[in-house]
Amino acid sequence: MFVNQFILVSKMVGYAWCAVALAITWVSDWAVITEMDTIFGYSPFDVKDSYALAWLLFPGAVVLLACYFLEKRFGIGLTKRSAQKQYVTKLSRLLAMRYGKSRQYTQGQIKRTIKEYRCNSSYIIYAYAAFLNQEEFQALNQNADASYHELRDELANNFFDGNATFDGASLADLGLCDGAGDGASGGGDGSVGGGGDGGGDG
Repeated sequence: MFVNQFILVSKMVGYAWCAVALAITWVSDWAVITEMDTIFGYSPFDVKDSYALAWLLFPGAVVLLACYFLEKRFGIGLTKRSAQKQYVTKLSRLLAMRYGKSRQYTQGQIKRTIKEYRCNSSYIIYAYAAFLNQEEFQALNQNADASYHELRDELANNFFDGNATFDGASLADLGLCDGAGDGASGGGDGSVGGGGDGGGDG
């Protein structure tokens, strides 16, 4: 969780830096137009000086690009909602590709897939709720803050218009479709229920 918070703070700093840099260029340009000699003792530069603007924006832009790369490539710093979407789309597709389409998967299969494909693991309890059956989930997460049904209901409300009948097989169908990420985030069409045949531990 510390890494997620660090990425979030870094993004805020990056956005703030870029905003201040743009504000400085605007004030400087105004000072040039109004022929002011100095601003707080500093000589204004013309905003048309693209090199000066680029150097001002550079640090903030680097921070934002680094955060974007970490989120997209390694799943670091993703928000809970983004991590949930990753489980519903990317993880479901990967599990089906590795172990065959199945209504449920094992804890080992889920953990290995998340680790090997560098998915976000900060909210893995939602992946367990999505792909384990209730008995296995409760055996592994006896001290969980939220129950199996509460976590599944949250996923259903976020991605499937409240339809909590989804399982590993129906999620895999969504993940394997073209544009599945956009379709899932926009709400389900009532077809998330159902399932395939049971899968092994591979």
